Amino acid sequence: MTDRLKPHVCKIKGAKNYGLYDMLHGKFYQIEPTGTIKDLRRMLKELDLIFETAGFVPKKLYSPSTNEWFNTILVRVLQIRLNGNGENNCWDRKAIGKIKPDMNEETLERVKEEFEHIPIKKIKVVAMADNKNLIENILKQFNYFEIEIIAGEKFVEQNLEYYKSICDKKKRLFTASRKPEEIVQLRLDIDSYFYSENFNPCWGHQIAIDTKGEIKPCLWSNIIIGNLKENNIKNLITIGKFDDYWSIRKDNLQICKECEYRYVCNDCRVSSVNEGNGLYGKPTFCKYNPLIGEDENG
Repeated sequence: MTDRLKPHVCKIKGAKNYGLYDMLHGKFYQIEPTGTIKDLRRMLKELDLIFETAGFVPKKLYSPSTNEWFNTILVRVLQIRLNGNGENNCWDRKAIGKIKPDMNEETLERVKEEFEHIPIKKIKVVAMADNKNLIENILKQFNYFEIEIIAGEKFVEQNLEYYKSICDKKKRLFTASRKPEEIVQLRLDIDSYFYSENFNPCWGHQIAIDTKGEIKPCLWSNIIIGNLKENNIKNLITIGKFDDYWSIRKDNLQICKECEYRYVCNDCRVSSVNEGNGLYGKPTFCKYNPLIGEDENG
């Protein structure tokens, strides 16, 4: 008889520790390489993560939805900036410089035309200054599954029920961010796990459109892939212009590739670049050091 991890348990090797992800229950366990094999076996049996087998090993779980992202034109997140203050990134939105002018109706119409036949899972609208008409236009006209509005606290509270009523009629999910987001560092679900094995958990299958129609991997990035006036989004996807940014896996990143949390952790390429760590550096919000297995702040 041999001990085997159960089919719904995935092992992630780090520089010092192992991570065991229980996909059935959405739990993550950090396993330190201390003690005896007997102690480890006892702990894993108590957690119900292993079973005894005489040779037959069931296939591991996989995420069918992850396969959809390969060789298919799908967009996980479409970011649209209606206006704003040039914030550092989506989770550290400080006013920097002058408010950018509103995206004009012509550019917004171009966005709609470009994505009319491209499936979108979520639209994230950034409007740091009030523009009810443009937001309402997006809510009513765009074919989306979920829409999130990032705007001023007072503005969101005044219009929240109205926006929700529009989404309810279209049977869409609506969320609103009144304040800068807090990074949810661990994403304990099956789809996120398998997606992160193959793509970047933040930039993967994300397309951002700025107020001027500039096409980027993220609204807060200085990388410009094209412009709506000159480029066709579907063509850019087909010829692989987004691939280098979508496929920045945690296995490609400095420090992160040594971490046992890498497939269940979030990311922010912009914060790494802004802090001088480059496109492949560790995200700023993370203080965990996998080389020592401890938080750098103690």
